[in-house]
Amino acid sequence: MSATPISVVAEPTQGLALLRSSADAAVLRAAEETKPVIATAEAIVVSDDSSFEYAGAFLKDVKTREKAWDEFFEPMLRDAVDTHKGILARKKEVREPLEKAEGIVKTKVVRYNQEQAEKAARLQREQEAIARKAEEDRRLADAAAAVEAGIPEEAVMETFNAPIVPMSVAPAPPPPKVQGLSFATAYRAEVTGLLELVKFVAANPSHLNLLLANMTALNSMAKAQKEGLAIPGVRVVKEQIARAGSR
Repeated sequence: MSATPISVVAEPTQGLALLRSSADAAVLRAAEETKPVIATAEAIVVSDDSSFEYAGAFLKDVKTREKAWDEFFEPMLRDAVDTHKGILARKKEVREPLEKAEGIVKTKVVRYNQEQAEKAARLQREQEAIARKAEEDRRLADAAAAVEAGIPEEAVMETFNAPIVPMSVAPAPPPPKVQGLSFATAYRAEVTGLLELVKFVAANPSHLNLLLANMTALNSMAKAQKEGLAIPGVRVVKEQIARAGSR
């Protein structure tokens, strides 16, 4: 079952393309060689000391292959990561000023749009107040004239105290339309009190999806405390694992 990856040596000046094509060819050949390993693994029956030792030797050989291929691909992975980082750095260098400029101007147009909306609402209220005052003055003059004409005061007051129908006022003109520029209201949640949220979820289990267990912290606690871990709603799971070395 012993097999090692085919070495691919390339000068740095040959670039990643040559490394990639050579690696692809090597991987294809190795894939054909390693295909039987699954069938071999499935056929292994561990039922006595001899088969137990054979399984251990099999695992050792598999780990040796894994390590060899890890070492084979590691330089190319490093080169790919470095290339990716370099491209991202150049992209950031180009986009960062644009994104910053976009954010600056967006802040300004949003502020202006909000100011205009507030100004329009304020103007609307002022115009409605003027119209309401004019209607009240008209009613007051009509009431005085009616009293002088001899109309009963009760009838005059009934008319004077009738609800004032909101006056129709032309809305203030909106900000100019700019092609490609639009506004929307975005909503997001902000947790202002984690304990209050936990209490709410405890009282309303249907909202349990609002909480997420910190499995990284829980697994660290389980690893440290083992059977001593005692947290309601959490149990310690023990799993025996096999570790196979390449030596």
